[in-house]
Amino acid sequence: MKSTLAFKLLATKIRKLHFEAIAEPPREEIINLGVSIGHGFQYISKEKSLVILIGVDISGEDAPFKMKMEFEGLFILNRRATKKEVEALARVNCSATLFPYVRETVAEITRRAGYAPLHLGSMNFVEFFKKLRISSPQENKTKKLSSMT
Repeated sequence: MKSTLAFKLLATKIRKLHFEAIAEPPREEIINLGVSIGHGFQYISKEKSLVILIGVDISGEDAPFKMKMEFEGLFILNRRATKKEVEALARVNCSATLFPYVRETVAEITRRAGYAPLHLGSMNFVEFFKKLRISSPQENKTKKLSSMT
């Protein structure tokens, strides 16, 4: 009988970052920003490790800045896992664990650039991937980790 699959976050890092200031920070003004989130992962069975990559792209016609970032998290599993187990763990549990680090990094970078900190909303990864599966079932397969920008 297999033991319950457990994971531990070992490390996080910014893999890529591009920030471009376009205009002075607005004063007391609401700005519409386009935020898109990307996702990738790679499982290394021998090492029982899982690398998660979350990409964030922030832009917009009225945006005073543009930002593209790839954020990586390294997870260790307590045992080897099946493809189905890895996919569920990577897409939901590990991504949900990593996302607060992504949110904090985006807020800190925008603050250090002289803008009000941009606080991304929380994200329901179960619903996110359900919608992804419905909208593009062919693209829902496990992908090798690669650059998202």
